[in-house]
Amino acid sequence: MKEIIIGISILMGMIIGGGIFALPYAFFKGGFLLSTILLLIITISICFLHLFYLEIIHQNKKPHRFIGYIQENLGNKFKIIATILLLGSFWASLLIYLILGANFLSHLFQLNFNASLFLFFSLGSVLIYLGLKKISLIQFLGSFFLAGTIIFLFFKAIPKMNPSFISYDINLNNFFLPYGALLYSLYGRAAIPELSTLVPSFKKQKLVIILGTILPAILYFLFVLTILATSKNVFPYPEKNLSKIFGKDIIFLFNFFGFFSVFTSFLIIGSNLKESFFFDFSLPKNLSFFLTVFVPLFFYFLGVKDFIKTIDFCGGVFLAINSILLLLSYLKLKQKRYPLFLPYLLIFIFILGVLWQGFNLFKTIIY
Repeated sequence: MKEIIIGISILMGMIIGGGIFALPYAFFKGGFLLSTILLLIITISICFLHLFYLEIIHQNKKPHRFIGYIQENLGNKFKIIATILLLGSFWASLLIYLILGANFLSHLFQLNFNASLFLFFSLGSVLIYLGLKKISLIQFLGSFFLAGTIIFLFFKAIPKMNPSFISYDINLNNFFLPYGALLYSLYGRAAIPELSTLVPSFKKQKLVIILGTILPAILYFLFVLTILATSKNVFPYPEKNLSKIFGKDIIFLFNFFGFFSVFTSFLIIGSNLKESFFFDFSLPKNLSFFLTVFVPLFFYFLGVKDFIKTIDFCGGVFLAINSILLLLSYLKLKQKRYPLFLPYLLIFIFILGVLWQGFNLFKTIIY
């Protein structure tokens, strides 16, 4: 039982992060009813994706990580594609956390946004350069307290909720609007290898994956409901809505744990990317550090400043295509524990999402 609780905590700690802050606005724009249906579809899809990855880990004799399994099952060409997409998702995540962290800092200390951005980037970069140990525990604590704060806000908001604020209109053109944000918010693939060694039996590992994926989805739904059922209009940054519902002390708590969560995530992703450049690509230490922290900053000053669109693109393109590669890798296994139609169905869902993102990008460029 202890291993199951720890395993669920690790997976939830990996999943709960910056993506949650994009969901209220995404649901507001996409429509509450259709977005809730999509949340259910994506949650089930990610559950199976995590389970398929667990199957890949168990059936490969040599221990690898994601890129290694892609190379083992699909070959070097797919490894290059997966590597490029993985780097893109790392850099996009660092940019997302940079924007969110600066926003939280500016509200916590009443600072100018650019000053907050500089402070967040400087502190995070120094700690990434120095290297950190045991940061995963700190990230888990950040996610744990953020989850606790959201549950607290939900129950406190119940007397203030007005069902008439929630729109149940159905517009199928908007069905895929929250797709990228939901995929990004529920993606916990990186934690699966650790779970496979920590939790003793395969049956318990599957239970951990199912519960560890579903519980964050429930938390996300409560957070979305807290904002949509108490606000006529929803802003991209959720604390603007929350500040109108709750007092300053509670908003300070939300901003503090929000900052703590995204800052620790920034450190973990940055440290992992720097080490990947150093160990996997054999780049010098200083160059590894430079590529890790300054590429996201470059894109920010290039004009990529909308964290919701960045989350949407990262989830809907980078993570979706990598998910397709993972599913193709699963199909190469000799023994398949699950019905064969499932991986093909998921591939179809992820392809639809990628096409949606491509269509939106095309519209943005044309118009």
